[in-house]
Formats: sequence, structure tokens, C-alpha cells
Amino acid sequence: CIYADAPVCDLGFMANRTPQDCKPEYLEKFLNEGAKNAAAYGVKPNELSSHPLSPNNNYMPIAKAKIPIFAVRSGQDLSVLPESNIDVFAKRLQEAGGNIEVFRRDYYGHHPHGFDDPQIVVDFILSNYPSF
Repeated sequence: CIYADAPVCDLGFMANRTPQDCKPEYLEKFLNEGAKNAAAYGVKPNELSSHPLSPNNNYMPIAKAKIPIFAVRSGQDLSVLPESNIDVFAKRLQEAGGNIEVFRRDYYGHHPHGFDDPQIVVDFILSNYPSF
């Protein structure tokens, strides 16, 4: 199983930022990091989102393997925008027959990660732990 907390699912999440969806003090840093990511993958920054290894595009192996995922979606996340990350990934995975549960934390930003009481994560992992 996979536990993902405010996950990056779009490799272009930094390279695609604009003044409309990013705090001004972070924009230059995000765009520079996006350029580094593009160089690492051997593509242009505007090609990262369509890269076949971007999780938003590489969900089929997970769906086919029926790997259960528990993801936390932070509704006020201004770093890893849920609309272009976990929302897209979850929709595509579900449409492909994958198993994902998205827990909404609508009044939280990217931080803090996790839960005050981690029992929900423990229960998810234990319920998907293979029996021998």
C-alpha cells in the first residue's frame, strides 16, 4: 500500500507556476527548480507535465496491481496545488480501476503533514498488510 501526504503527482508542478497561482516570493524559486527538474528528465520545462514518468501519466501500473493508496489532500496547499496533482491522479487512477482513498484536509496548507492522531494511517496500513 501507499500513504501519500500532499503528494506531487505532476512533474511540472513547479515549472508551470504563474503569478496567479503562486506567492510572489516563491515564484522565481519554483521556476528555477522546475528548470532543474526538466534538465534531469531531458525535456523542456513545459514538457514535464506530459512526461510519461510523471505520476499523473504513469498510474496504470498501480491501477493494474490494485495497490491501495491513502492520500491526504490539503485544500489550502499553495506549494503542491491539489487541483493539478492529487485530484488529477486520483481521478485517472479511479477511472482505470485503481484503489485510492483521498482524505480531505480542506483548511490546511502544505504543512503540517500527517495527523495529530496517526491512527487513521495505522489502520489503513494494517488493513492492507499481507497475511502470511
